[in-house]
Amino acid sequence: VARFYIAEIILAIEAMHDCDIVYRDVKPENVLLFSDGHVKITDFGLSKLGISSVGGAMQGSVASTFCGTPEYIAPEILIGIGHGKSVDM
Repeated sequence: VARFYIAEIILAIEAMHDCDIVYRDVKPENVLLFSDGHVKITDFGLSKLGISSVGGAMQGSVASTFCGTPEYIAPEILIGIGHGKSVDM
């Protein structure tokens, strides 16, 4: 059962990344389980459009905003090297 939900979360994040959106706030509180048995990601307040890179060292657009929930924040954001899609994994 857990594998199914994790797979759905990964597919949702991949779909966002395919549209050059970085979510930047992946945490359990932002994943809702619906009565049909599927999960949905909510709260796109910190998401960023137009980020095409995987990480701060890759070519392409990166973000440098310090944001996220402290308990779940990515190391790239903490050290301020610029971040891309890798912060969602």
